[in-house]
Amino acid sequence: MINRNVEDPRRTIADNFAKWTVHSALRNPRSPIKDRATVYDALNAVGFALLFDMARGPVGEEYFENWHADAMAVLGDFDPRLGNRLGSKMIASYRCHFVVVQRFRPCKWKAKMSAWLVGDGGGFA
Repeated sequence: MINRNVEDPRRTIADNFAKWTVHSALRNPRSPIKDRATVYDALNAVGFALLFDMARGPVGEEYFENWHADAMAVLGDFDPRLGNRLGSKMIASYRCHFVVVQRFRPCKWKAKMSAWLVGDGGGFA
C-alpha cells in the first residue's frame, strides 16, 4: 500500500519494488531466509536514505565503502545469516532496483523510443 502522505510517491514505489525483488530472489530453496517480514525488516534497518539523498551530492568511493561496511554490520546484527555474502547481495539488489525505478521516466523514454523507431535522428544517448 502506498502512503499517500509521502512527498515523493515515486520514491515509495521504487522502495517497494526494490524490496520485492530482493524478497523474490530469496525464495530460492537454498536461501536461509525466505520470510517476507524478515527480509523487509532487515532492509528497513539499513540506512539506504543516506546513500540516496540527492542533497548530499555524489557518493564517493570512500563514503560508499564506509556506508557498505556499516550496512553489513546492521544486517549482521539483525540476523547473523545476513552478515555475509547474502547480506551484500541483498544490498546490491536493492540499490540496483531502487535506482532503476527512481530514475526511469516513461514519458521521456517513450519520446526517445518513438523518435528512434521512426528514424528522425532521435535515439538513446
